[in-house]
Amino acid sequence: MKESEIQRAILDWLKAQGYLAWRNYVGPILRGKGIASPNPMAGMPDICGLFADGTFFAIEVKKPGGKVS
Repeated sequence: MKESEIQRAILDWLKAQGYLAWRNYVGPILRGKGIASPNPMAGMPDICGLFADGTFFAIEVKKPGGKVS
């Protein structure tokens, strides 16, 4: 299973529970044909959101065997 599939399942579940959540895109930023720059958001968690009481949460998603960078 891809990390993107895991992220989608988590976001779908959070939405079903009524929580506000979003996915952070932290991959390279494409600047032109074949040119990419590092994303200044690198190191941010994959998913962030708010519980109903306003508490902030962050989730880092890794597939089985994935490594934290």
